[in-house]
Amino acid sequence: MSNEESAISRRRALKQVGLVTATGALGVSATTTATAATEIDPTVSDISGTDVTVTWNDVGAERYYLYWRNSNSGNSASLWRQGTQETISLSEGATYYIWVGADLGSSFEWSQSTSVFVPRAEDGGDSGDTVDPSDFAAAVEEGIHEGVNERRQANGYDTLSYSDDIATVARDHSQYQADRGGLSHVQADGDKVDDRLAQDGISCLKWGENVLANSAADLSASEAANKCVDLWMKSPGHRENILDAEFTVEGVGVVTTGQGRLYATQVLGTNCG
Repeated sequence: MSNEESAISRRRALKQVGLVTATGALGVSATTTATAATEIDPTVSDISGTDVTVTWNDVGAERYYLYWRNSNSGNSASLWRQGTQETISLSEGATYYIWVGADLGSSFEWSQSTSVFVPRAEDGGDSGDTVDPSDFAAAVEEGIHEGVNERRQANGYDTLSYSDDIATVARDHSQYQADRGGLSHVQADGDKVDDRLAQDGISCLKWGENVLANSAADLSASEAANKCVDLWMKSPGHRENILDAEFTVEGVGVVTTGQGRLYATQVLGTNCG
């Protein structure tokens, strides 16, 4: 098999496996239990203009296959690399989804996706001028919670209770993403949602996380909340989290930036204490 044929085969595998529950059109969703983990875990470690540095864990692969896709245009690119870091050039003003595959000789394993928004130069980036949660953000959080429960009731599921403690974890992660100008379930230090919950003394039998970023510059709080819930419900992975019958509680964290961009994180849990 040629390198091009091999690349096409891996793209097909990516579409069949990596996109089913890991990503949505305008955000990222993840559901995890206490026994599940993604070992490769790609993260965006640096953004300089349109140059984005991606790092991932060494899982003992002979080589790694880096694949990224522009969610705006659908264009994609890929390359083979040895080592655990690569800098790629992306287009400004677009969100990209990035996967890393590990060639283990007898098998090939894909990571879950990570995502990054590359700001336009004239925007000055999304990483600055973030503000603390305001009355607007708090109203959006409340609206998202109400909207999620409306969707659950309409589909025959019990409503979720609300945890201010879990909301604090969600809000901190939204601030983290706003500071970096991109979406990810894994922070630079490797912490996932269960790690962030544990750091605040929260333990859940099962947990899930939905994140997104969009413009809210000209929206009311209720409009922004409805937009968030609608976008999640239109994405299979996010919808699956929202309508998971096993989840009993959630917390929502919203952060807005000086450029009118909104970052929302929804953390769901089962048997949390």
